[in-house]
Amino acid sequence: RSFLLAILLLPLSRIRLRQFHLYVEHLNYLFWVKSTFVDSRYHNSRESLWRSVARAIKLSKTDRWTVYELGVAHGYTTWWFMNEDLPQIIRWRGFDLFTGLPTKWRNLDAGAFSNGGQIPSFADNRVSFVKGDVRDTLATESFVTGRKLVFFDIDLYEPTLQSWHLLKGHLGPGDILVFDEAFDTGERVVVESHVMKHFEVEPIGHTHTQLAIQIPRIRPAS
Repeated sequence: RSFLLAILLLPLSRIRLRQFHLYVEHLNYLFWVKSTFVDSRYHNSRESLWRSVARAIKLSKTDRWTVYELGVAHGYTTWWFMNEDLPQIIRWRGFDLFTGLPTKWRNLDAGAFSNGGQIPSFADNRVSFVKGDVRDTLATESFVTGRKLVFFDIDLYEPTLQSWHLLKGHLGPGDILVFDEAFDTGERVVVESHVMKHFEVEPIGHTHTQLAIQIPRIRPAS
């Protein structure tokens, strides 16, 4: 079957070939999600998935949630959640260089997602942003008690993995993790080979790129 596909792809342009590879990548990701998280619900947009995340926060038995957003760019995720009725979120901490990707990633050049070095402005006093390499700024962060919602949106594998190692000791039952590029091999390795080795996780839902999971308990030491 792979050989036949290769023959069929010979006449395709480089752009169409890249689109086909992306389609196959998304398909493999969706198969992985359904085999790993049988009950995960598919959402056709990130906003739909975020509503499920917001619902999980509202249904939780705590009113003290802190959000750690790793990768802010222009601040759309922050804006969306701050416009929801979520008084349970008492603190929103965003981490970014605000100058875009530091290196090329996939078909994107360095500098993609730049906000011109400017920190987005929000009137909501719950929101604060930290400018710099997330691996440096997270290492000096004073983590607070209470439930945590973490957005992994750094894209690059190494910073995502290192951020996970900086965060994992501060996470526990009830916390929620959202991986923005879970379809990408690098981010999926972090989920499968690191997060799921340390915690048991349950799905909140997924899109064709994102995955939201919740931690019910820490895995017992083997």
